[in-house]
Amino acid sequence: MKPEKAKKYLEQRGLACLFCGSWDIEGGSMDFDAGEIAQRISCHKCDERWTDVYKLVAVADPDSGATIASISIQAE
Repeated sequence: MKPEKAKKYLEQRGLACLFCGSWDIEGGSMDFDAGEIAQRISCHKCDERWTDVYKLVAVADPDSGATIASISIQAE
């Protein structure tokens, strides 16, 4: 996987396959670990797979959705 394609995928919020650009992608089960979630993603068009990593960066009010607190994290 090329870093440029991965960066574009992140900038586009993971809405399309990072290999072929198809919107026909599906997320599998999630693994939870101390403020981080890993989810296997697959593309039905090109059959490529990768893992998305989600990190806890904010807490929101359950009723209004307003952010109560947030932190900034550096990309690894």
